[in-house]
Amino acid sequence: MVMSRAAAAAALGIASALLLGAAAWACGSFGETADSSDGAAGAGDGTTAGDGTTAGDGGSVGPCGRDCLGGACVAGKCMPVTLAAVAAPWYLTGDATHLYVTSVGTPSVDTGVSKIAKADGAVTRLTTTSDKTFGVTTDMTSVFVCAPNEKKLYRVAKSAVDVVPTAIATGQICLEVVHDRGVLFFTSGTAGKLVRVDRDGAARADLILAAGLTVEGLALDGEVLYVAENGTAATPGSVLTFGTDGGAHGAIPASSRPRRLAIDDDSVFWVDFESAKVFRAAKDGKTPATTLAVGPATAEFGGIAVDDTHVYWVVAKPAAGAVLRVPKTGGTIEIVASGLQFPVDILLDGPAIYVTVREANAVLRIAK
Repeated sequence: MVMSRAAAAAALGIASALLLGAAAWACGSFGETADSSDGAAGAGDGTTAGDGTTAGDGGSVGPCGRDCLGGACVAGKCMPVTLAAVAAPWYLTGDATHLYVTSVGTPSVDTGVSKIAKADGAVTRLTTTSDKTFGVTTDMTSVFVCAPNEKKLYRVAKSAVDVVPTAIATGQICLEVVHDRGVLFFTSGTAGKLVRVDRDGAARADLILAAGLTVEGLALDGEVLYVAENGTAATPGSVLTFGTDGGAHGAIPASSRPRRLAIDDDSVFWVDFESAKVFRAAKDGKTPATTLAVGPATAEFGGIAVDDTHVYWVVAKPAAGAVLRVPKTGGTIEIVASGLQFPVDILLDGPAIYVTVREANAVLRIAK
């Protein structure tokens, strides 16, 4: 099934659903003042916004001082634009030309994985699964996707069009997955395991990481795997480190309950699910973690990503969610986008930010 960007957006009426107004997101809790012009009338239609700023088409450097990548410029800020419509999108990854997005929509109808062209937002359903899908990664030719309720890790060709996927691992919950030279690693949630399996389903190995605890977030840096061990309400978790050969390296004390991870050359970054905080720690684990951001008690943080200068993360809840960023060394928190209906995951790609927004059934593109 292939759907054009224009047809998909028109069918779901996403444009009006996405931008509910930044005032709905209480950014004052982060020491920021919400800009009530976000999502103002005129954004995205090439007209003049309420503050007199011309909202350009994003095709060239305009009043925002940079290409808004198809989004409007309102009050000096690039607005999100709907790249594609996908039912209840969840996690995402990408390659040079496409995004690959999982879904927690209606089982056997919306669930599976979709391919989205970055150039025009055309959507191709690669496969439909019988239940929701979570983590996703790719190699040169295939997409690998976690189906936790089915207890399966699937493989499907990037060139597929709504085919039956191949199960390469079964019998174990699969939450997040990474790929390394023909080998897949995935976390198993409450089973406390890291599972290693070849891309064809051979040479499986189950590594017990934290018996009786939950492991979820996963990141790969060369020969080292970083795994978020959630801990419990009474005991803080940690970021466990392992070699791709399965050998244990150590643990980075988290003093929190890490859930989603991101890494750069020197540090590990994570969001804490229960306390709505963002942390940074050195990869060697020799220094205490640094708190980069603290959200209000009602907030729920989701996906996290880093570039050369900033940490970006999504605020999935309360109802008017947001994308925020802060310098990697700490500092002022900035509102990248606000008024989003349950954003879940985030991917950085050059000048672009891609975000899945569950309740709006949309994948957004935002200029940095």
